[in-house]
Amino acid sequence: MRDVILPAPDAVDQWCELLIRTATREVGKQWTDPGEIHERRDLKRRAEGGTRTVPGHPALTRVLRQYIADEQLRPGDLLFRGSSAASSPVP
Repeated sequence: MRDVILPAPDAVDQWCELLIRTATREVGKQWTDPGEIHERRDLKRRAEGGTRTVPGHPALTRVLRQYIADEQLRPGDLLFRGSSAASSPVP
C-alpha cells in the first residue's frame, strides 16, 4: 500500500497513517500559472517531492476498513478515485 497504512485489525493501537504527497488546489483559471482549474503543487515547507505523514483517528480506520469491504477492493485497487490517476491504491 502506498498512501494509507492501516494497522492490523487486532492491534491495540488503531490509528492509521495517511501519506500526503502533493496539494492540488481548485481555483479559477485566471489564478493558476498554467491557466487550468486544478493546480498541483509540492507541499508547503517541504522539499520538492517531499511528503507529510498525517495520523488518522481510529474512527477513520473503521470507516476505511468498512469502505474497503463494501467496495470489495483488493490490493492495488484505487481507494479514492478522483479526476486523475493519482489516487491511492488499497493496502
